Amino acid sequence: MTIRNHHSVRRAVTFAAGVLLTGSLVSPVKAVAPPSEPEWGPIEKVSASLTAEFAPDIYGPSLAVARDGTTTVAWSVDSSVWARQQLPGQPWGPLERVGNGLKPQLGVDASGTVTAIWWRDRKGKPNQVVSAQRPLSGGWSRPVSLGRSSEPYFFDLDVNASGATIAAWTTGSTCQRLSTSYRRAGLDWTRERDLGCTSAQALTIGAGGVATMAYLDFKGHPSVLRRTPLRWLAPVSLGKLVRHGSLAVDAGPRGVAVLVWQTQRLVVETIRFKSRRFGTATRIPHLKKAIGGLDVAVSRDSSATFTWVMNPQAWRGAVMSIHQSPRGRFSRLAEVAPVGPVCEEPSFMGNPRGDLAIAWVPPPYRTSSVQVALLSRTTRRWSTPFEASEGPSASACYELALAVTRNGSVVVAWQNLDEEQPPNENGYYPTQIVLRRASP
Repeated sequence: MTIRNHHSVRRAVTFAAGVLLTGSLVSPVKAVAPPSEPEWGPIEKVSASLTAEFAPDIYGPSLAVARDGTTTVAWSVDSSVWARQQLPGQPWGPLERVGNGLKPQLGVDASGTVTAIWWRDRKGKPNQVVSAQRPLSGGWSRPVSLGRSSEPYFFDLDVNASGATIAAWTTGSTCQRLSTSYRRAGLDWTRERDLGCTSAQALTIGAGGVATMAYLDFKGHPSVLRRTPLRWLAPVSLGKLVRHGSLAVDAGPRGVAVLVWQTQRLVVETIRFKSRRFGTATRIPHLKKAIGGLDVAVSRDSSATFTWVMNPQAWRGAVMSIHQSPRGRFSRLAEVAPVGPVCEEPSFMGNPRGDLAIAWVPPPYRTSSVQVALLSRTTRRWSTPFEASEGPSASACYELALAVTRNGSVVVAWQNLDEEQPPNENGYYPTQIVLRRASP
């Protein structure tokens, strides 16, 4: 997956009545009942109205939901990072200033400790990527530096249940240099590692603290860098020429990782690996068209679900998915929702047992609604897309935050336009960070 919190898990599905296709093998699939629709709660206002000189100066939100349901939301406005936390069954806690900077990203471990990374502009001094932690009962720690950075383009982290963390970011314009850092639970971050010029990146961390960084090298070939709790392993190049930006990776609780990419010839391929053992690349069947937002989620049984946007720039497109069993068998293609043009990077999340959720924003971005669909492990079918925002949203796809809890509940957060307030002198309306929950 491309954008993660502690889902660590990005999860199993067998789609609807019909047939199961695996090459030329056709197997019957039993009919299943229509999926029950999730119950959505009210929209919760996490922040007051946010105003900035220019609307793009407001970044976020980022979201982390702990095992007990404790919810933490972070965002930045005018170079300050803010956060709020809500304990289960309690009102939202006080607003907390985390530090100076932009673009916070959150992850959470099994104990409820939240890890944040963000970019800090030090005004005349070398800029930094920094990190801080907040235990379940306590405040935010003092930020520590992970490395120097100009303003990052790609910026992400993932945290596993034990607290092991992988972070990565890119800097530069003509050459986006990829850097990464790793932290064992309770220890300091490793020294920043420079991976050179890249054009796409994705990361995940699975069982045992083994982290995986997938990226395209300067030749456009997918490469995998893995980190054990003790050391970095040698990078592995897969030698395929990949379409720009079409790459995703996820690792399940049993340590099996799945990498997926689209080649220059529009063929979508996937490969499974564990430790240093790489399987054979397999084509995803019936798929040879330009796609966007390619992503993958691996569940506890090591099955994988892939999602993407078909014909992302066409007037008739669709959010699609397909499931791969642990033995490599593919289900039939499933259409999550027919849409017009849709942003190329929907947010896709899941939990270890196989409950999934996907959220997207149809155009025109920043004035359209937030759409969410859920897939329950019990029904094995996608719900009808739900308009979570109930009106115009200020979010683009990359600003959506999504989490799936252990029991299959879904939390989605975004920026909502606050049209009750007047626009500023540049014509931008204030926004609010809001959140909504769904029960399966």
